Order: sequence, then structure tokens, then C-alpha cells
Amino acid sequence: MLSTPFLVVVVLSFFAMMAVLFWLTPRLSIPNRLKTPIFSLSLGVHCTSWAMLGTVAQAAQHQWAIFPTYLGIMFTMILGHSMVQKVSVLSAQSNSASLADFMASRWPHVGWYGTLVTLLACVTVIPYIALQLMALTNIGELLLNRSPQNLGLWVTVLLIISIGLLSFSRGSLLQQGQSILLLSAISSIIKLTALLSVLMFINYALFDNTSDFVLNTLTTVKPASNTAWISYASYCLLGLSVVFCSPRQFHMAFVFNRDNRIFGEARWQFSAFLLGMGLPILPIAL
Repeated sequence: MLSTPFLVVVVLSFFAMMAVLFWLTPRLSIPNRLKTPIFSLSLGVHCTSWAMLGTVAQAAQHQWAIFPTYLGIMFTMILGHSMVQKVSVLSAQSNSASLADFMASRWPHVGWYGTLVTLLACVTVIPYIALQLMALTNIGELLLNRSPQNLGLWVTVLLIISIGLLSFSRGSLLQQGQSILLLSAISSIIKLTALLSVLMFINYALFDNTSDFVLNTLTTVKPASNTAWISYASYCLLGLSVVFCSPRQFHMAFVFNRDNRIFGEARWQFSAFLLGMGLPILPIAL
């Protein structure tokens, strides 16, 4: 297991690297050929720390229960491409800085609508943030093989300081957005690499060959019951709405990006990323 000083150095080095990239990105000229891949990977902000820990535990108990959520997002991006582009155009026209701004601009005669959306977002995001913090804390405990006192508190303090430093950065919303898109894209690459690395480790360390690994997965998977399909459908509907209803997803797709043409290629690249994040979950869990 890792020692506490080593883990602290790794975490602080990672945050320092992200801070430097956040500061340098507005001063760099990113080639046009890289803008679409960066944007596509930045949408991977949907796969949070819970996607690295909680989804595997869910798959161990309910198997494919988590994957319909990814399918829902893929359906929205691929089949609902024209709707996504239209929302992007409307968001740019109204110069929306948040989901609440966008909703208020669509119903300007209802003065309290933006306030209601903001309150609902704040209330619903609190347990979600708590879930992410719990996942980060559990990951730290697994790496250290023990439960340090107040680990969750220190994780929270570090995240608050990081968010505070980003909030005081200079530049326009779009300049900050380009930096955040790049950082989110790098995080997505790290998450996908980590998940695939675990999959490869299980394949080569626990099985004689890949065919045995695949055969074990196929024989262990149980067919879904009739009631399970109802749950799967609800998860898929939840995924369908994420692009438009999740504040962080809305920010990445429509606030930090003002080019609606980018969705033409990004929908396929983002869907490929979701497949990469979703398909290894069940084999790892089993």
C-alpha cells in the first residue's frame, strides 16, 4: 500500500499541474484539429469519482444497472443531435452563464423561474457532492490500507481551496471555460486509462488468457428479470435528461462551448468514451 507522505505528494503535484495548465491554456493556441477531441473528452465530466468506485460496486450487485445511464446519454447525443445543437444556439444567443440563466431566458415573463432552478440545483447537488466525497475518501482509504482520521475533511478542504483559487482567476467566461474544458479532458483521459488498466491487470493476473476472462464474464452474467427491465428503462431516461438537466453537463456542453457545429463529430467521440468507461465495469465487478 502507499504511504501517506507519498500519496500527499502525488495529490498535491496533480493539483499543481492542473493549476499551471489552467493558467497557461488561455495563452496557448490550441490547434483546431484538437478542439473537437478536447471538447468530447471534457463531456466526460459526467463520469465522476463515483464512476470509478461506486459503479463497480453497483455492477457487482445489480450487474448492468449502471450501463443504461450511459446508453441514455449516447442516445441523446447521437439521435437527439439536432435538439442538442438547437439548445447550443439558444444558449449562445441568450449568453447564458448557467442552466438557471438559460431557463430564465426561455420564460422571461416568469420572474422567479431562474431562482427556482437555482434552488433546486443547490438542494439536489448537496447529496450528490457528499456521494463524491465519500467515494474519494474510500479511494484514499483503499490506497493507504487504513482509515486516517479526518481524511474526508482534508479532501473537502483541498477541493474548496482549489475551487476558490479558480474562482478568483482573471479572464472572461469563455477563457476560463477553455481552461476548464482542457482540464476536464485530461481528467477523462486519466479516468479511462485507470479503468482500462485495472481491466488489463485482471485479465493478465487472474486468468490464463483473454478468452478465459471473457468466458468467465459471460457465464457469470445473469439474465435480467422482468422487473429489472423497468429499472433499466428508468436509468436510460435519466441518462437522456442528463445533458440538459445536469448543471455541470450543461456548463461543459453549452456555456463553455459556443460552437454548435462541434457536436457533429463530438457526439461520436463522446459516445466512444462512454463505451470505454461503461463496458469494463461489469467484467471488473465480476
